[in-house]
Amino acid sequence: DMAAAEAAAAPQPPPPPPPASSADGTDEPCAPCSAGDPAAVANGSEESRLNEEMLDDTVEEMTMDEIFNGKGDYFPGLVPLCYAYLDHMNCDWKGFSKLDGYLRFISARAAAQVKTDAGWMRDFVLNHPEYAKDSVVSPAIAHDLVKACDEVGRGERVASDLLGEAEIDPVLAENAYGSQLARERLKGSCRHLLLCRYKNRATDAPLEAAEVEGAAGRRARANSRAQSAGVADG
Repeated sequence: DMAAAEAAAAPQPPPPPPPASSADGTDEPCAPCSAGDPAAVANGSEESRLNEEMLDDTVEEMTMDEIFNGKGDYFPGLVPLCYAYLDHMNCDWKGFSKLDGYLRFISARAAAQVKTDAGWMRDFVLNHPEYAKDSVVSPAIAHDLVKACDEVGRGERVASDLLGEAEIDPVLAENAYGSQLARERLKGSCRHLLLCRYKNRATDAPLEAAEVEGAAGRRARANSRAQSAGVADG
């Protein structure tokens, strides 16, 4: 009797919580119970599929050609976007002509219409008469390859399969500078005018004023020397 009374007086564990109910009042199984439920697995797969479809609307795998030159009617491509920006900013003709050559080359390279540097050198080695198809680049082949690369860089060798429509102007010592430097020595008056021109370039002062001041200064110094010489003679 005493044991039964103590058992009755001992605290009892709380009752289990009622099953969860949905908005329409129907009971829904908990996650552990629904782990093996085929309907719950199907619902999870459907949700996963919907998430993948949402991602497919924002991310798409493209080739280099499609990235740079566009795909379909929904992605214009990076190169056309650059052209649109140049048109929007009213780019001058000289700058546009220079940039147009670069953009056309990039577009052709992305579309595989011209070879990459590595592909061009690989083809040069494969077509060399001394190449024995043994993956060995002999010193003679390496010499000819370096020489060919140098000639392309200096504009002495035509490589349309590498450069496309781009042209490299020949690099010569005769036209290395826009204006040749004069060989004769400068006179004192010419040197003074040149220094005045450099000084007024920084101060934005008119060149005529500097030349007048320089001429007046020279006359004043000449008069001062003449007067000093006359006083000394007297």
